[in-house]
Amino acid sequence: ALVKLSFVSIIHSVRRKQSCRLDGLILGRLSTCCWNVYTRMMDSDILSLASIVERASNLSRLNKLSKIGLRQEHVNMFSEIEKLKNEIYATKREIEENQKKYSDYLEEIKGLQIQLVNIRIRKGQEMKIKLKNESILKVVIKAQHKIISKLKVKCGIEEPNKPKPPEIKS
Repeated sequence: ALVKLSFVSIIHSVRRKQSCRLDGLILGRLSTCCWNVYTRMMDSDILSLASIVERASNLSRLNKLSKIGLRQEHVNMFSEIEKLKNEIYATKREIEENQKKYSDYLEEIKGLQIQLVNIRIRKGQEMKIKLKNESILKVVIKAQHKIISKLKVKCGIEEPNKPKPPEIKS
């Protein structure tokens, strides 16, 4: 809040200084430009801009520059303000790009998580099918042993009531 007040007071003091003999159009453009930049900036940047305005004001007052010199000083000040604005906008663009990359990464991570869940579900289903197939296979093998022993008895190879073959354990 103090920074904002000091900035506003600098603009108003520059407007009030009759000793500067500022051209009205230049002063109007300067204050509008300053205000536009000020409304889009952080406090540290406002301090920088305030110091630029204050320095230009002091130079013009102390050196009693001619009208041409004064205008040149404002041209320099405008270029400094323009550089500052460009830096701020570049930083803002960089932040927006980083936020977009971050959101893209989040979307990619969500997609990978969904794929992982699907893989786990599929593997679980495959495991159930495998266990089911193994239990069916055990039943089939047991049935085959019974059929073989019955055939052996019929063919006279084995005597009835012989011990059953051991079950296959997995």
